[in-house]
Amino acid sequence: MDRTGVSGTSDEGSIPPRGTMSNVGDNLPESQRPRVGIGVFLFNDQGQLLLGERKSDNGTGTWAVPGGHLEWMESWEDCAIREVAEETGLKVKSPQVVEIYNYPDRVGDRHYVDIWMVVEEVTGVPQTMEPDKCVGWQWFDPDSGVSYVTAFNRECIFLITK
Repeated sequence: MDRTGVSGTSDEGSIPPRGTMSNVGDNLPESQRPRVGIGVFLFNDQGQLLLGERKSDNGTGTWAVPGGHLEWMESWEDCAIREVAEETGLKVKSPQVVEIYNYPDRVGDRHYVDIWMVVEEVTGVPQTMEPDKCVGWQWFDPDSGVSYVTAFNRECIFLITK
């Protein structure tokens, strides 16, 4: 076994050959590859958290923070800024990572890695930009115990506000 933990030989600093640990998922179908989600916790000047009521297959009737999928070659920060604008019409600055979760079974048989970010610089008034996905946006006191918040948002709200 060499320094990479792979049987066989490897030159110092080289990439292990095909068929080793470096490309275990190469032959997996897209449905079996992890997806990267970005969730953005927005707080207004009163310390309230922005939540939207979902209308999708994944959580209809529950409340969640804005967010979506990371696109090819996009930074986490750029994804957060883009998703907030696309979903709420708000402009935000300087999103900061607060938590990273690995959810092998977050949505049915899909594997997600979620990057949770927080933003405190928010400009504008929330609008429902994607009415097919969201009923509307409201500001909530994070300690109010909003019912029907998605489980993965609830975990993060608890960690961020405690």
